[in-house]
Amino acid sequence: MSLAQPSGAFDTITPSRPIRDGETIISPGGTFELGFFSPGDPSKQYVGIWFKRVTILSVAWVANRLTPVTDGKGVLRVTEQGKLILENGTGDVIWSSSSLAARYNPVAQLLDSGNLVVRNGIGGDVLWQSFDYPTDTALAGMKIGINRTSGFNRHLTSWRSFDDPSPGNFTYGIDINGFPQMMLRQGSDIKHRSGPWNGVRWSGSTTLGLNKYYTFELVFTDEEAYYHYQLRNTSFITRLCISSTGNLQRFTWIDDSRRWQLYLNVPVDICDTYGLCGPHSICTIMESPVCACLKGFIPKVPHEWNATDWSQGCIRRTALGCGTDIFIKYEEVKLPNTHYSWFNRTMNLKDCHDSCKKNCSCMAYSNIDIRDGGSGCLQWHGNLVDIRNIPKKGQELYVRMSAAESGLLASSHKKRTLAIELMTGLAAIVLGICMFLYFPKKMIGKRTGRTAATAQRFRLEQSTDGEEDLELPLFDTSRVSAATGNFSLENKLGEGGFGPVYKGVLNDGQEVAVKKLSSSSKQGLDELKNEVIYIAKLQHRNLVKLLGCCIQEDYLLIYEFMPNGSLDSLLFDPTRRNLLQWKKRFDIITGIARGLTYLHHDSRLRIIHRDLKASNILLDKDMNPKISDFGLARSFMGNETAANTNRVVGTYGYMSPEYTIDGAFSIKSDVFSYGVLVLEIVSGQRNRGFFHPDHQHNLIGHAWKLFAQDRNPLELLDPSIKETYDAQEGIRCIHVGLLCVQQCPEDRPSMSKVVTMLESEMQLPSPKEPGFFNERKPENSLKETQRIFLMASTNLFFFSLFCALSVALSATDTIQEDVSIRDGETIVSSQGKFEVGFFAPANSNRRYVGIWYKNISNGTVVWIANRDVPLNDTSGVLQIDGQGKLSLFSREGQNQTLWTSNSSITAASLVVAQILDSGNLVLRPKDNTDPGSYLWQSFDYPGDTFLPGMKYGINLVTGLNRPLTSWRTPDDPSLGHYKNELDPNGVPQFFLTKDSVIQFRSGPWNGLRFSGMPNLKPNPIYTFQFVFSNEEVYYTYNLTDSSVPTRMVLNTNGILQRFTWIEHTEGWNLYLTAQMDNCDRYALCGPHGSCDINNSPACGCLKGFEPKYPQYWQMSDWSDGCVRKRPLTCQEGEGFLKYFGMKLPDTRQSWYNKTMNLEECHRVCLKNCNCTAFANLDISGEGSGCIHWFGDLIDLRDYTENGQDIYVRLAAAELDALSSSRGRKKARTIIITVVTTTFLLGAIMLILKNRRKRIAGEQITTRTWRQEQIRAEENDNKDLELPLFDFTTITTATENFSLENKLGQGGFGPVYKGTLKDGQVIAVKRLSKSSRQGLDEFKNEVLCMSKLQHRNLVKLMGCCIQEEERMLIYEYMPNKSLDSLIFDPTRKLILDWPRRAHIINGIARGLLYLHQDSRLRIIHRDLKASNILLDKEMNPKISDFGMARSFGGEESEGNTNRVVGTYGYMSPEYAISGLFSVKSDVFSYGVLVLEIVSGKRNRKFSHPDHKLNLLGHAWRLLKDNKSDELIEASVRDSFNIPEVLRSIHVALLCVQQSPDDRPNMANVVLMLSSEIPLPLPKEPGFFSGRDLSDMELSSMKLDTSAGNAITVTLIEGR
Repeated sequence: MSLAQPSGAFDTITPSRPIRDGETIISPGGTFELGFFSPGDPSKQYVGIWFKRVTILSVAWVANRLTPVTDGKGVLRVTEQGKLILENGTGDVIWSSSSLAARYNPVAQLLDSGNLVVRNGIGGDVLWQSFDYPTDTALAGMKIGINRTSGFNRHLTSWRSFDDPSPGNFTYGIDINGFPQMMLRQGSDIKHRSGPWNGVRWSGSTTLGLNKYYTFELVFTDEEAYYHYQLRNTSFITRLCISSTGNLQRFTWIDDSRRWQLYLNVPVDICDTYGLCGPHSICTIMESPVCACLKGFIPKVPHEWNATDWSQGCIRRTALGCGTDIFIKYEEVKLPNTHYSWFNRTMNLKDCHDSCKKNCSCMAYSNIDIRDGGSGCLQWHGNLVDIRNIPKKGQELYVRMSAAESGLLASSHKKRTLAIELMTGLAAIVLGICMFLYFPKKMIGKRTGRTAATAQRFRLEQSTDGEEDLELPLFDTSRVSAATGNFSLENKLGEGGFGPVYKGVLNDGQEVAVKKLSSSSKQGLDELKNEVIYIAKLQHRNLVKLLGCCIQEDYLLIYEFMPNGSLDSLLFDPTRRNLLQWKKRFDIITGIARGLTYLHHDSRLRIIHRDLKASNILLDKDMNPKISDFGLARSFMGNETAANTNRVVGTYGYMSPEYTIDGAFSIKSDVFSYGVLVLEIVSGQRNRGFFHPDHQHNLIGHAWKLFAQDRNPLELLDPSIKETYDAQEGIRCIHVGLLCVQQCPEDRPSMSKVVTMLESEMQLPSPKEPGFFNERKPENSLKETQRIFLMASTNLFFFSLFCALSVALSATDTIQEDVSIRDGETIVSSQGKFEVGFFAPANSNRRYVGIWYKNISNGTVVWIANRDVPLNDTSGVLQIDGQGKLSLFSREGQNQTLWTSNSSITAASLVVAQILDSGNLVLRPKDNTDPGSYLWQSFDYPGDTFLPGMKYGINLVTGLNRPLTSWRTPDDPSLGHYKNELDPNGVPQFFLTKDSVIQFRSGPWNGLRFSGMPNLKPNPIYTFQFVFSNEEVYYTYNLTDSSVPTRMVLNTNGILQRFTWIEHTEGWNLYLTAQMDNCDRYALCGPHGSCDINNSPACGCLKGFEPKYPQYWQMSDWSDGCVRKRPLTCQEGEGFLKYFGMKLPDTRQSWYNKTMNLEECHRVCLKNCNCTAFANLDISGEGSGCIHWFGDLIDLRDYTENGQDIYVRLAAAELDALSSSRGRKKARTIIITVVTTTFLLGAIMLILKNRRKRIAGEQITTRTWRQEQIRAEENDNKDLELPLFDFTTITTATENFSLENKLGQGGFGPVYKGTLKDGQVIAVKRLSKSSRQGLDEFKNEVLCMSKLQHRNLVKLMGCCIQEEERMLIYEYMPNKSLDSLIFDPTRKLILDWPRRAHIINGIARGLLYLHQDSRLRIIHRDLKASNILLDKEMNPKISDFGMARSFGGEESEGNTNRVVGTYGYMSPEYAISGLFSVKSDVFSYGVLVLEIVSGKRNRKFSHPDHKLNLLGHAWRLLKDNKSDELIEASVRDSFNIPEVLRSIHVALLCVQQSPDDRPNMANVVLMLSSEIPLPLPKEPGFFSGRDLSDMELSSMKLDTSAGNAITVTLIEGR
């Protein structure tokens, strides 16, 4: 890096004293410096802050991350208004701060904290500070968190690379959803989660703890939530930063050695990978495999779990029973993800337990704060994700389990003394007996609070682990079997990835389609559940309707029957495609677009389909398209629209480039698939397998060529529709299709924009080059796509996309002396497992001879011949030369030999080279296959990969050593910086080095594993052994199950990793890493120091030792280690102190004997004054063998399990002191245990007595409750399909309907705010006895709302029908109704123009859904400002469907004798004649828009110059070209004038007198979201100059005696 020179002792920048490139300012104490620097490219300069006293340039903050100064003439100045601006040489501002306006003398000052502040003069108010805008580094005193009032978020963002400070892919910040926790993300994908704050540390932190260097805390108030740290000693220099590779690291500066010391690193190990083991599982780093189900849970997909794919997690072994459930205590764990948790800071643990037990959706609970015995309550609702074991620092978690799992409560823990074991055992036995007596053998009833109609849906919820309330009817297997003729072949409609699909006819004559999960399908219960969850909650006329499911003997999904089958069955059939003439195809294109728009934008959950294709588009009897198959779909909350996955699923030909290659999916992935689909519909040809005689492009490429070459796009049209097509529509569809398939996701339009483009004549932008625009051979397209897919799945670089590796030499596995292989040819092992040939790594043109997997990953390279001498062209030839060696030469280089096998053995006969199914390439005599006859083998010369059967070690006779060596970079296989090899000196052990400097040591083999690799354990994937003889020393492993391949790789970053192959995801899964955490860094704590990852700091001295240099140790420089407190004198009385669970020290200077026992080992060591420690050589069985150490003990660490015992020599005086201390501690432990056990027994008996009484009471309550539910069910609510709440629950939630909780009053009755026991806030609408609305309106609202789902419609959560009570329970809207804001002189200021425009558009989208896109066409009939509710983000929600009417099919109007609605919003034809239609709602919407724009009510609007209402006034202003006079004064500072005027214009079109003149809501949405020309509006309805108090009523000619009454609702919000 280059940087500027100091310009003086200034610490400030003033308007008159800027700094230029080459000048700096320095903080008063000389701690930090600010100036210009260049991290890599000298032509790019950045303004940054760096540590002044640190000799290595260490930048802590960067101003202009995105826009470097490129002319070397940068100037940083403070303006008179108090803004910091950075200008280049031409005076252009390339960066500026967002300071508040200064009042006087603004200055920018660099503080000793590293904070750059802009003040009103020296010492004045802070207007702006760099600490509010951190980059990749958190300094002491900086807040990392969120201001909960303003929403201002401070988080760390990595550099893009080590020499590019622009924002990278990784962020670290706080997540305040649920209980706060820190998230490390890669893009939007969570990489690591800290766990919630527990009062002491983050629950998931294994390294964060009290230390002598800095303090830390989480501040969590109503105003803000942030994490920060403070230095105990300001001379101590430390920084917390996020690296460009996504690691959160704390460094401390070691001044003596002038280097940064890594203090801690996150993620610590593989168990810190977010959600590694899936839901309801736990990760234990010392186990192999690391993932296991929680007690009482079993793998969700056993065959995937056994293949080490744990992503689907675990499900309950026994379904919950709610009231009878128990809680199992887990200790020393990281608490699960709290994103969907509830908390209360004042509860104690018992109250927390009781609250959780009463709430059937509460899955677990824990204390919030673990200090002082624990306090607060944290509860989880839903899956428990990302749990890991953390010895010593973990927390207690209580997990809900069925009473049938009560046996789990009787677990016990081992203790170190016999007395403690006996006491604990007794307590466990008594506890087990009590639990057996206490819990009844049958669960007490079904889940309360639900009717019998809901019980079936609940059983489905339980069978799928309670994750979602599916609310879907269950079909009986026999019923479905009878409907499908026992799944006869005659009724089979087709086959998909899920399994076969059958046609069926139910007893009532309804035709259905039944999807049956095949036993051979790669999809399973998870995909079934996924589909059920999404389709059951989605309601749109262009989505397939799910009628129910069956989960008995078989997994079945029952859908509405689609008589025209799937789109592909017509589109690609030469005969049936004639049924799809242009009009039908265009309707299908727009219908799919509307369905996707709903999924992406309008449903409450944003849904990404991930498998959109022609076969997943079904066609009903009218050829209306229905999107189907949601088994692979993913959902997002809020404004999320993207994620990342390690499991790429979908269909070749439809997947987007970024999803195929990187696993990154978003709504733009679906847009790409839609674009492919549009081109297929227009052309009648598949994208995959498309062939054209003039080129080798796919369909996308062909369409792009037509467009790019200005040829007629209609050449793409299917010939069968050329007589019926509309040229303009056809060209527009092709154009839109090409916009959707552009390479870059950001260039693709959203689906709402696509709908606008298709339905308007707006000008379209020119598309850029599409994804996958490349020439390829059609027969190889599958293989090429698979290679791209595998690059994403494994992050290994296999082959160039364009390699022709598929041409094999007649499937031979050998190279004969008279046969060579050339570039483009390969040989394949006999069973097709491995292949040998030429390849080029990704992003490289260099050619290599290599071995790769053939039949699984189809490209993972495991060995390379010519690593350092690549070919630059395709002239390579591999053959057996005249000396019987395997040689590689180039035909273009005068037959220059580039590589040869270095066999020293000469064959007496002909030789062949053969690739074996082990991946070993061998050179052997042609007539001898015995391994002992091999002349040479690739297994003796490994690259970066260690395969099963390979000997990884050294031949002591020949001296042949077989190390692993990393690639130099991911796309350069030449020898890299890292090597892992066996060192035979002393007791053999492996060393991993970087350029000959030791980075990691395995420790010696101890009969079970390497001493420094506690996670190496017997497992179901592979067996392993260490051979240690006089001839050779090596480590090897073999597969237990050949169907689960595994390999070990030394990657380019020096990490030794084991991967296993996951068949169903077709990708490599990381199984374990040799280096687990920071303590695995070689000799981190120096001689006689021991590293414990659970401590902070991690390094400590062995007992009897102290830091060699305390002053360095205090500054976290542990490299010099520790020295003895009392020196050894080899006098009588010296002995050995036993250390438990250790990694044995470096054994290069050790001595060993394989036959001694431990006692003999001890005696020999004691007699030798130079022997400093001893241990068993082999710990298997009872232990055997002996190791002695001489000199310093280096590279020790503590393990919580799987460590080894070592005996360290200490002076006599030191042993005496330690022995006395241990005796006192042991006595104290026994006394405490006896007292505690006695208390426990007494408490158990007391609890048993009280709980028996409680059970009796609960049984009575349960019987009473069921009787109430039966009465409710009999009261004609069987069609409501909605959860029922009991009256007591609602009464408690609303505090007995207190006036303090009353939100307002409507025509239905009063509305109350309530809080359920789980903390969820609700709004309760209670039918008033005096209300003119009754049960019909109540039921109408329930029927409508339960069948609608849209983000702009209020969510109905349930209802209560009990005796005379009728209540509706909604989600609570904290901002209440729209009228409470826009008509309030003070609160209207909250609604600036962007928010009002957002509300206008949201209401329009909600109405469009009601009128056109929901399965039933709904006319609201009472749209008004008080029926528009606003959530916390000001999103509008249409509410109050008590007056709504629904229509089927294409109906859209009706007539009534009972006119209902609100004055000022009703249309003329409805108010006067009782005629209502979708155009009635359009009229109301127009009124609403004018009210939103003007801030005035239509009714009672007055103007001094006329007697017109608001509509008439707006129309007159439009005619006079003065529409801007209508705009609310409070929004004039924020409005976009063209946007406001368009809104007014659209509103006036909506309120025209004649319904036929008004646009439908589809056109309204189009008008608002585009710039299409608008027609002039005609005279609005009720355009008259009159006194509003009388004229409105008289004009309606009401005759109440005839029953034609108007129902008027008060305009009050809830």
